[in-house]
Amino acid sequence: RLRAIVSAIEMKEDRNTEEDCNVDGHESDNATPLSQIVEFFASAFDRQQAQKDGAITPSKGVNAEFDHCEDTIAECIVELEEYLQAQKKVLGESELRYEHVLMDRYQIEVPERAWKKIPSSYELKSSKKGTKRFWTPKLEVLIKKLEDAEGARDTSRSRILYDLMKKLMDYFHALSSAISSLGELDVFCCLAVYSSQPEMVKPQVLNTSTDLPSLFIESGRHPIICASEEASSTFVPNDITLCQGDGSGRSILLTGPNMGGKSTLMRQTCLLTLLAQIGSFVPASSMSFHPVDRIFTRMGAADKIMEGKSTFLVELAETVTILNNSTEHSLVIMDELGRGTSTFDGTAIATAVFFFLTHKRKCRMMFSTHYHDLARIFSDDNLVSFQHMSCLKEDTSDGNPDSIVFLYKLRGGACPKSYGMNVARLAGLPQEVIDIARAKSSTMEEELSQKSITGVPSFFFVDAGFRLLNVIKSLE
Repeated sequence: RLRAIVSAIEMKEDRNTEEDCNVDGHESDNATPLSQIVEFFASAFDRQQAQKDGAITPSKGVNAEFDHCEDTIAECIVELEEYLQAQKKVLGESELRYEHVLMDRYQIEVPERAWKKIPSSYELKSSKKGTKRFWTPKLEVLIKKLEDAEGARDTSRSRILYDLMKKLMDYFHALSSAISSLGELDVFCCLAVYSSQPEMVKPQVLNTSTDLPSLFIESGRHPIICASEEASSTFVPNDITLCQGDGSGRSILLTGPNMGGKSTLMRQTCLLTLLAQIGSFVPASSMSFHPVDRIFTRMGAADKIMEGKSTFLVELAETVTILNNSTEHSLVIMDELGRGTSTFDGTAIATAVFFFLTHKRKCRMMFSTHYHDLARIFSDDNLVSFQHMSCLKEDTSDGNPDSIVFLYKLRGGACPKSYGMNVARLAGLPQEVIDIARAKSSTMEEELSQKSITGVPSFFFVDAGFRLLNVIKSLE
């Protein structure tokens, strides 16, 4: 498999080299074929043995110094064996052998029956019942030669990794190019496999010079969730339209119940756009779009405690990035902006940001919110499309008014409620707590109705929003 990959990369590199020759009039400076480079490093040492020993032992021919040491060690071992055979003749004893005792290696072990024949040059090193072990001057020279060669080998081995890395750097440009080509090959293969799945479609890129930036997705599905066959069979597809030919519906104000699928739909839209722009097929019935210059997301909640930034400050700081850098060619998704502060401040900030991005930046945007006043504030704005994730109230045997069924289907219009009590029930809050919360919610809704809070003109929130917009910009 590795050789097949290398061959594919070499074919690509050959084409690149031909193109370089046509442009520059000369060939690449690195003439070593990639296959030779890969073969060298693949066979440079035994990887399994290296993991076992904790050290690299180079293969024959990789390191001349190491090879010389190995040859010297082999010669010393042969000489030691020849010397032992010579001493057997001297003593007339065929049972002579070498014994290694602690640090003193290659001691000649002589049985008791041959003690009378031991020459005076033999130096006693150790003994046990029935045998004595000796060194000789000649043997010490051979052992010293062997130990010197082993020491040189260990020193050389300690530098093997450095030498291999140095040699690797000699092929840096060739390998960098190969890695880049391998990355491209990997992406193309992955996209080819992904695009070959059922119900995939080739997106159409629209003309950016004549039309307003827009995005159309018919029966789009989440690219990651639909990679699972089991999940794909139950996933509910949705249509998305951002900006008609006259500019209407440039921004979607997305409402609906908690857990109704708003965040999933927005992430899905971003992923489909990203896949389409890099040339992949997408899980949808059809898709056409104008290319985007950037995709901005403001989702989730997290603080940066080590930087002294609260969750809400992080949320607004990310909003600043979008306000300052988005263009009419950008795709923006914002999930529940303003939830980290009071209802009035949060509504005002969400109103101001939504207005600014829709009318000033003119970007394509999906903006989810539980501030239902925004739907009333922008009700006459033709640049805004009001959409909601639909649900059905469920009739239960206990008459629970909070039970709903999620349809996960995008419908036109705004949703008047968020059905938070349903999520509280699903989360397992005690029924007593839910009953108290439901009663308090009804009381507050009644009080607000009596005080005509919902009758406050739209300009109140818009005006407050623009004042707070200055606060957001100051974060820059």
